[in-house]
Order: sequence, then C-alpha cells, then structure tokens
Amino acid sequence: MKHKTTIAASLLLLLSGLAAATHTNEIQANPANKTVLATNSTVNGSNVSTNTFSFPVRTENNSLVSDIPLSIPAGVYDGRVELENNYSHNFTVRVLPYVNWSLTPDKIEDTINVGTSGKLTGQTISLTGNTNTTIDVSLNGNVSKYLQVTDQVTVYPDINSSVVLQYNVRETTEYGLYNGTLQLNGSYNNSQQVPVRLQFKDNVTPAIQDVETPSFTATFPENFTVKASDNLNISAVKAEVLNETQVQSGNTTETVNKTIETLSFTKIENTQKWAARPPAESPGTFYVDGYVVDGAGNRANFTSKYSVEEIDAVEVNSSVSLQNYRVESEIVEKIGKVERETPVEITLESFSQPLQSPNETWNLAIKTRNGEKFLRNENHSVTVEGPTPVYLKVYGNVPERFDGRLSFEGVKQHVPIDDVRFNGQYLQCKVPKKEIITVFDRNVTYSPVNSDSCEKAGWRVSYFISADTVPIGSNLKQSTRVFIPEQVQEETEDFRENEKQRLKEKAADNADWGKVFLFIAVLGWGAFLWERRVAPSWYYTRLKTTDLLSTDFLGGDDDEGGIFG
Repeated sequence: MKHKTTIAASLLLLLSGLAAATHTNEIQANPANKTVLATNSTVNGSNVSTNTFSFPVRTENNSLVSDIPLSIPAGVYDGRVELENNYSHNFTVRVLPYVNWSLTPDKIEDTINVGTSGKLTGQTISLTGNTNTTIDVSLNGNVSKYLQVTDQVTVYPDINSSVVLQYNVRETTEYGLYNGTLQLNGSYNNSQQVPVRLQFKDNVTPAIQDVETPSFTATFPENFTVKASDNLNISAVKAEVLNETQVQSGNTTETVNKTIETLSFTKIENTQKWAARPPAESPGTFYVDGYVVDGAGNRANFTSKYSVEEIDAVEVNSSVSLQNYRVESEIVEKIGKVERETPVEITLESFSQPLQSPNETWNLAIKTRNGEKFLRNENHSVTVEGPTPVYLKVYGNVPERFDGRLSFEGVKQHVPIDDVRFNGQYLQCKVPKKEIITVFDRNVTYSPVNSDSCEKAGWRVSYFISADTVPIGSNLKQSTRVFIPEQVQEETEDFRENEKQRLKEKAADNADWGKVFLFIAVLGWGAFLWERRVAPSWYYTRLKTTDLLSTDFLGGDDDEGGIFG
C-alpha cells in the first residue's frame, strides 16, 4: 500500500513538473515571420487561457506560436502562457529589430538654371519596422560637385523623414545634363540607390557693353566692333546692314528698309570685342540691326546708325601760270595732290601746241611719287594712285605761248573735281655766265644766277676796291659807285623831264620864272647826286634791264669781251 502511495505521489509530481515547465532559453522572434515558442504533444490543440506577453500567442497543432506585430518594439520580453488543459509555460522572447524603409521617389530629376541656388525637396524616407534606424547618405557622379546632402539621416517607424539636396550652380557652369547616384545605406544592411539626373539650363542673356559703327568715306571702311560678354561664351555676332529705300506701291510711296549686306563678326583674340568690315561702295545713311547669341541660344539685340560720305581726296590748283621760261627747259609745276589711297584719272582735254609734230617738240607729262606718265595727245588719259602730290611737266623747244586744260575723274564715289587750266610762254633769253671785269681801280665780279625762268635768271654783282687806291681823306662813297641799270636810268630821266615840264607849267601859271628855274637847278643837282648814289656791295640786275656798260668805261663794246662774253 505504501508502495502505491509512493508511485502515485511520484506521478503527481511529474505531472506537476510538466504543467509548470519553464523554457530558460531565449527565443528570438522576428516580427516579419511567425515565431514558434514551443512544440509539445501535450498542447494537443488546447486553447490558450492565460498570456502575460504584450503580444498574442496561439496554439497551432502541437505548437505555441506568435505573430509579433511591428508595433512591439524590439527588445527582451518575459511571459507565461497557460492552456486550458492546465498546460503552462514560462518564456523569454527577444523581439529582433525589424526595419524596412525606402526613399520615394525612386529617382530624382529636375531642371536648374545656372547662376542659381536652392533646395531639391520632395524626397522622403518611409520606414516600416519596430525600431528607428540611421541611414548614411552619399552622392557620386558629376552632379555631386553642385549638390550637398546631409551625411546621415535617422528615421523612425511610421514617421516620414525628408532628404534635402541643396544645390549651388554658378553662372559660369556649363549647361547640359549632369548625372549621379544617391547612395543610402541603413544600420541593418538595408540599402538603396537612387539615380539623380539634373538638367542645367543657361538662360543668361549676353551683355552688350559697346557698339561702334563709325561713319567713313566711301571705299575706305572702318571696322565695326561689338563688345559683349556672357556667363559662358558667345557663339556668334551677326548683323544686317539696312538702307532706307523708297518703294512705289500704287499711288503711294513707302519707305522700307532694304537689306544691303549681312555681317558676320569675327572674335578679336584676347578681347571681348568682335569686328566686321561693312560695305563701303555706296554713299548714304545706313542702319545696323544685329544680335549677340551664346551657345545656349540666348540673344541680345543691338541697333546702330552710320553714314558713308563721298570721297573728297583730290585738291587741285584750277589755274596755273607758267610764264617766261627759257626754251628747251622742263617746267615742273605742282598742280594738286591726292590725299588718300585712291585712283584718279587725269585726261588732257586740250593743248594749244602740237604734241606730234616733226618741226617742234612739245611734251606733257603727269609726275607723281610713283614716276611720270606722258600725255600723248588730246583726250589721252593717265591714272595716278594716291596719296601723292601731282605735278604737270611741260617741255617745249620753240619760243611760243601755250595753254591747255586737264580734267580729273575719281572713282564713282568721289565728289566732282575741278579742271586745271594752265598757260605759259617759252622765251629766248640769255644764259648768265660768270665774268670778272677790271674797271679803273675796281674788280667787278658778275656771278650767274641761273634759272629756267627768264625772270629769275641774272647776275649778282660784287667788286673789290684796293685800299691803296683810295686817297686818305677822300670820300669812300665816291670810290664805290657802280652804274645804274638802264631801266633805273630811264626812270630817272623820265622823272626829271616830267618834273621840268610840271615846274614850267607851274612857273607859267605863277609867272615866277626865277624861282622855278632855281628849283629846277636844285632838283637837277639832286637828281645827279642820286644817279651817282652809292651801290651796295652786292647788286642784282635782271637780264632784260641790264644797261650795257659804255665802251669808255669797260674798255670795249659788248660784243668784244662784255659781260655776255
């Protein structure tokens, strides 16, 4: 009996031990999966009567299982589970962290103007899980140079967190497409890669600092220049040259702008200037309508105005006199000048002497810095190139008068040019030669002054008086007398005769003959003294007014050793 009691007590103790079994091992539960707390045949589908855990526990076949919700934070939980069949268990459950996050949108695309800064918003991270987590953020690719992003973001369950990308794109940044990847790495080996595509747009208009369209003379254009800058680069500068034109439309006349030429400007190295050469053929007033464009197609417009003046580059002496030149001498006389680099046609319109004659020789030529060109006959033309002085060259071998006319014709844009009329005369005149003549106590030197002009040819006269021929106490003036030119003598005689006649008439009127004759005597003596006046040490005498020295004075006549030899 005692043995049975012992067996019964032992069985009861065993059942009690089974009923109050404790699992000392920690059970790891992943909220994303079903967690089995225990498996035992004694469960036998019995329902749970007591559950001290904060999460639900149920029986499934011969197991105790739990679907731990994400609302249960990660951590270690102790609890007791009893079944309706008196089966009970104590459990330690470690709820593992569970995170499932993603960034939306899953790609970042936008258009940004260069020269701006700001933020790219709208990127959020949504976390599904039972704990917060830290996400490391980085950016690569060529877009990373212009974007800044927070290195680390902490996200919490059911709370959206923002990822802000801050951009700063300088005005000098090249426009175009920039790419990169936003890399997100979580604490629990979660990661995500988000492509970033940003289109940088250049909408900065070129800045025009200066436009120069100077007026100029036809055929001598000056460069037009446009000074402009851009945040990146200027790709082209173009302009149309317009001219106001009158157009007849029915009974009305309209003024329209007609395009004369399209200009394409060329960049001047190491400057911000662009240059172009305008059309230069037609005088008038013109307008320039142009634009500056950069590589992105941004345009800045400009307008200007200029005028083209007619050429006025030829200056002439419209009347030229070439008088009293010795025959067979070349006359070279400046008749004008061409002040600019332009051609001028000179035509011999008329000439009074024969240029093609077997008996006389007459030559005409136009002389410039480039040489001389002969005018062969009337209506013959030569062309000279400026800038240069223009000379008329004449040659004749007969003592005759001549006259002629030259016409000048510039390019079509030149103002009208006056004709040049010229006239002159060739003469037979003496050629001065040096002579030294001894007259009493004097050596008289006749030095020739030669010139192709008879009026300018002559002698300069000097003489030497020896000191031993002048007595002490004598009047030196009496020893320095020279003979007066014939014209002066004739004028003296005429003056004297006129004065005599005038005084006679006055004496007759006044009946005061004594006083008159006395005055005449005094006047005659004064004239005599003037005639014997002192000559300067040099005295110039012209060929046609030289008084041939008397044979008594010179010791011979003119043809036998006189000053003409």
